[in-house]
Amino acid sequence: MYKARSMKKLIVSTLLILALTPGIAQMGLMVGSSFVKPFGQEGIFPGFHIGLELGQDDVQSFYGKFSFLPAKSFDLTNGVFAYAKDATTVPYSLVLDAEERFNFTVLEFGKRFYFGEGYDSGFSPYGGSNMQLIFNKVKLNVTDTYDQDKYQIDGAESDRIGSIFGLYLGLNGGLKKSFYFGTIYLDLGMSYALFAVPSNNVASQTENFKSLLFNFGLGFRKDFY
Repeated sequence: MYKARSMKKLIVSTLLILALTPGIAQMGLMVGSSFVKPFGQEGIFPGFHIGLELGQDDVQSFYGKFSFLPAKSFDLTNGVFAYAKDATTVPYSLVLDAEERFNFTVLEFGKRFYFGEGYDSGFSPYGGSNMQLIFNKVKLNVTDTYDQDKYQIDGAESDRIGSIFGLYLGLNGGLKKSFYFGTIYLDLGMSYALFAVPSNNVASQTENFKSLLFNFGLGFRKDFY
């Protein structure tokens, strides 16, 4: 609960700072789909994003974006050990099938440069750089059945939940088309972890954390002058 409140405060504070940044000509509200593809991992994490884009002029803008990509499940290669409550029980230990659930919560901010017809009109490609604060939740779930009267899993249930906090730097680019009702954009990018801090052994031993991420999304922006 404390971590969720801290994340909400960070998101609101960042967006307020962006909104109050001097030299802003207009503000755009962004909403859309997000996808993350970790390098070397099968599958894609789908999710959504919301954010603000603040145009300095027709060429450049600042933006802040919050993305959430719900957890996906992965089979745990080594399983989870359960041990007998009575030392005379045979077998004394069991290896249980388990899965690992892994998600992404991303706070991103950066700068974009527009070409072609510019920030708020027509068709324009764009490019820029960004910084991402990424929070991953890691959770182990036992999927096997076993006699709970005879066996118990080593450690408390809370010991099977961990998190990873990472700082990433990246590049992004895309295409946008402005209409009278708003702007539709396609966003592409890649980012690399400068560092990542796991909270416990579950987080530090996960095989689903990857330093290199590919990001893409499709969204809609409504500008306010």
